[in-house]
Amino acid sequence: MKKNIAIIISSLNGGGAERIAGLLSKELVKYFNVYLFLLNIENIMYEYGGQIVDIGCSGPFYEYEIAANKKKYHIDYAISFLEMLNFANIRTKGTESVLVSERCVQSQIVPPFSGETLQIERYYAYADKIIACSEGVKFDLEHNYNINGNITTIYNFIDKENVILKAREKFPAEAEAFLDGAEYFLNVGRLHPQKNQKRLILQFFYFHMKYPSVKLIILGSGKLETALKSYISELGMDSFVKIVSYTKNPFKYMVRAKALILSSHYEGLPNAVLEAMTLGCPVIAVDCLAGPRELLKGEVDYEKTLRKLEVCSRGILVCDDKSEDDGTTRYMMAAMEMLYSSEHLVSTFRRNELKYMEQYTNQEILNAWLRVINECEQKKMQSVLAKEEIILETAKYIVIYGAGLVGKGVYRSLSKYYKIDCFVVSRRMEEQECMGVPVKEIVELQYPLEDTAVIIGVGYESQTDVINTLQKFGYDKIVFPYIDL
Repeated sequence: MKKNIAIIISSLNGGGAERIAGLLSKELVKYFNVYLFLLNIENIMYEYGGQIVDIGCSGPFYEYEIAANKKKYHIDYAISFLEMLNFANIRTKGTESVLVSERCVQSQIVPPFSGETLQIERYYAYADKIIACSEGVKFDLEHNYNINGNITTIYNFIDKENVILKAREKFPAEAEAFLDGAEYFLNVGRLHPQKNQKRLILQFFYFHMKYPSVKLIILGSGKLETALKSYISELGMDSFVKIVSYTKNPFKYMVRAKALILSSHYEGLPNAVLEAMTLGCPVIAVDCLAGPRELLKGEVDYEKTLRKLEVCSRGILVCDDKSEDDGTTRYMMAAMEMLYSSEHLVSTFRRNELKYMEQYTNQEILNAWLRVINECEQKKMQSVLAKEEIILETAKYIVIYGAGLVGKGVYRSLSKYYKIDCFVVSRRMEEQECMGVPVKEIVELQYPLEDTAVIIGVGYESQTDVINTLQKFGYDKIVFPYIDL
């Protein structure tokens, strides 16, 4: 009789983690009854296997729905993706084994998410298994969050057949007109500070001064589009650098590119590099934490730091140094020049990439998931929320930060068990009371710090700002509530 697995993800309508969740469900459905717990079931883009379960909630209220559906479908294993749902998966742990998938190096995010940091440190130890998508992500968890002993690295699935098939599709006329027969470098990624396309544009500017016939295509969409286009214009590069909006098929660009250039400050395991390697497209990548050095060099020692650049067996690694951002050093430009001027290097990279990707199979990745699932020894049942309960039971004063929809939900749930002294807000409007309880600004609180427990009563997106405020005022007894509807 098949066992039941829940895959918990926000949606299937875009994003690397969502794509991997869909591919995982397609593979696991051969062995288990698979249920995809989704917060949003609209605009599904990715293929999947199993039955969709509409969680349909936001804020902390989805935890109640996740817990209820774990019981309803008699879930034996619950696998979650992305921090928000990883925390929910752990916090709703019942008799099932809980596995969480970590997709990124959290310590590198700027500005840091204090809410996520606090919750990783508090909850991840309760997971029966943590799946890191690269050795670099595992390194980050072990060295920056002191999580040890239950982390396994499993690389991403990749649909190689689909990549190769889509690479044969017709090249867009707009891009063809822009290139006008020129060779080009390619960057694929959302237009976001993490991806650091501004560094790439500057480094390409210096390269272009020496090789004016070559062009650059940046394939992506995001909040920095206007700023990046302005920067391109400032450098007088409008005729040589083009930003093309995100497309579901970057592969027809990769297969013709001189090289894919990854300029990111941080990654998890960059799918674009795997896809480029599948097509034999040479890769230049910043040696960021994490992923590129593992894929291009086979190196997993993240204690080492690259100072300049390194020609590896499957591509070129470039240091992640601020001097590259202002052009003081030009190692990324040098890497472009090496690839552009050496057909021998290009052919060597292509040969080694294709050989590596022949051995990189979804079956091996599936086998790794099956081993982890089948060998997953469920930890002794214990209350994941015990720390919160202790904080609340020992506090002399209990306050809820936030007097909106979430804060009111927290009050209705927890006031049955604890005396709530007041609601706290950053800035009070007109309301002096909420649900019969005083509403105070944080600057008005006069309870002793060591005696006061603060319950987070705002949605996930606002939690980091609230926690930063609490830490600024010295409050450290912080509780993430479980909402019992």
